[in-house]
Amino acid sequence: MKNLHSFRKTIFFCLVIISPCIYAQTTTSTGQGAGTGGSHNSFYGYYSGNGTTGSYNSFFGSRSGMQNVSGYDNVFMGYYSGYSNYSGNKNSFYGVFSGRNNYNGIRNTFNGYAAGYSNVGGGYNVYMGYYAGYSRDHSYYNVAIGAYSGKSDSGGNYNTLIGYYSGYDGGGHERNTFVGAYSGHNALGSTSLNKNNTFVGYRARENNTYGAGNVFIGSEAGDSNTEKWDNVAIGYQSDVGSSTKHSIAIGAWATVSADYEARIGSSSMTSIGGQVSWSTFSDGRFKENVKSDVPGLDFILELNPVTYNVNHERLEAFVMGKEDDDSDETARRESRDENSIRHSGLIAQEVEEVLKEGNFQTSIVETPQNENDPYGIRYAELVIPLIKAIQELSAKVEEQQKLIENYSSNGSAGSKTFGSKLFQNRPNPFSSKSEIQMKVPERANDVQLIIYNLEGKQLKSIPIYDRGSTSIRLTGNELGAGIYLYTLIIDNEISGTKRMIITR
Repeated sequence: MKNLHSFRKTIFFCLVIISPCIYAQTTTSTGQGAGTGGSHNSFYGYYSGNGTTGSYNSFFGSRSGMQNVSGYDNVFMGYYSGYSNYSGNKNSFYGVFSGRNNYNGIRNTFNGYAAGYSNVGGGYNVYMGYYAGYSRDHSYYNVAIGAYSGKSDSGGNYNTLIGYYSGYDGGGHERNTFVGAYSGHNALGSTSLNKNNTFVGYRARENNTYGAGNVFIGSEAGDSNTEKWDNVAIGYQSDVGSSTKHSIAIGAWATVSADYEARIGSSSMTSIGGQVSWSTFSDGRFKENVKSDVPGLDFILELNPVTYNVNHERLEAFVMGKEDDDSDETARRESRDENSIRHSGLIAQEVEEVLKEGNFQTSIVETPQNENDPYGIRYAELVIPLIKAIQELSAKVEEQQKLIENYSSNGSAGSKTFGSKLFQNRPNPFSSKSEIQMKVPERANDVQLIIYNLEGKQLKSIPIYDRGSTSIRLTGNELGAGIYLYTLIIDNEISGTKRMIITR
């Protein structure tokens, strides 16, 4: 009996004294209503982990993880942090209301007041900052760092938002990267078309409604673009217009206002260059409907080359769709310096009119695509009409040469030009001076050297008084730059004709 009594005392000691100690080591709870279930849990705060049966959780703060049931491996720190978590696991929420509505989301890290507040089932997200990722409910693989970053954005995956108010508003978007305060602030709207965008810089594409595949780098880059896709703007306030696609603007204030355009530098740029010339694809294997209807001499002769100054303030305001602002005196002073530069070229509207009158089909003139798009001229494409014009001139010259030769006896026996000869001027081409040698028969009476332009108009008549081998000298300033013909006429008969070129 004595032994039985001792055994009963031992059993009582184990049940009453030892067992609570064992359970106290597996789940620790402190605070009214704090949970006691599960194993290896730590609950500190009013009703923290109240209904938990899961394991390896640490909840710190009033009502933190209060509704957690089977969730495990979670750390919630802060008032109402992880409040609605039911089965979510491996989450870390730090801050008042952080991850407040998380239900079954997994492997999330929310740090900051109300960070990830509305997340219900999303996973693998990192939201750090005051209200960061606040409205996202079922998103995956996102990073939002900075106060209000992704705050009102309700969905989307694989996004990276870094900076105060970055990616603040939108939904249904994917694979975007916004870096910088206010970058993509209103850029996501409420459509799934907003994806694959990269905005880097303060307020980079702040006001976009929707768009995809855009790259805007620089403070306030792409700020006017509210929709469309596949644009690139690099540089401070570089822009591609409000509804432009497939366009490129590179450089501070560089602006494009139409689709499929590229601009390098602002309207104040004075030089763009490189070591080699720009190449244009010209592979005959991919050209169709090939014709030879290129405008030539008739088109070139109608052009009106001019010199001019550019009003950069007016041009900049026109392209950007703004009033000419004279508030920045320094900028205006710099523009006035640029305005003083004298340029040479053509007026696009005049060239367009010539093309219309001649019914010439060419892309030399770039016409505006909208009210903020200026006229342009592709000067490189003028090379083709110039080649055609030279070919036509050459054909005319050859035709004239044949006519001259047909009418010339070329010094045949019995003619007045017999024994005469006209030589090519030397040097040729020339700019300042050149000499023309000739042989004139002794019996010749009236001898003239006549100079014509390529249209056949006589420009100069030089009498030749010497006989035998003689010569005359010409100076370039007598005629000006161009291609000319000179003919030796002896007693009203043509002895010979040559061509000479005067350069500037």
